[in-house]
Amino acid sequence: MGNRHHRRGLLEDVPHVKLARSVIIVREVDLEKVENFLAEYGAEVCVREVVLTFDDERILNKEN
Repeated sequence: MGNRHHRRGLLEDVPHVKLARSVIIVREVDLEKVENFLAEYGAEVCVREVVLTFDDERILNKEN
């Protein structure tokens, strides 16, 4: 059994909903932070406005 060291990731500090592999919903106020982070890795980013479900809104409105 090896030692595992947990490294905090960006999404631990950003409320989000994971829709599918590599597809997330974030709040508009967090968009720039997420875009900048992903740009550092050359990731493709597509931004869309979406209609949230009640559960999505509940998750995104949680305070960290």
